[in-house]
Amino acid sequence: MIIAPRTSAGATTSRDAFLTRTAEHWEKLDPADYPFLTRTTTELRDHDDRDQFTTGLDLLLGGLNTTAGPRPPA
Repeated sequence: MIIAPRTSAGATTSRDAFLTRTAEHWEKLDPADYPFLTRTTTELRDHDDRDQFTTGLDLLLGGLNTTAGPRPPA
């Protein structure tokens, strides 16, 4: 699930600054109410967007290939 921020980042806000600010906010949340968010603050700061995108795409395409029927002969 993608959660839209309540405040928008300005054009001058760097990616690193935005992720750091978001991670700091998540660290203040109650772990009982938000266990996933409070566990992932380190990964949020240090993740590689491109790597995560391509990994997700690989998983999606692999799943589609696994569930697709046989291809008709060309």
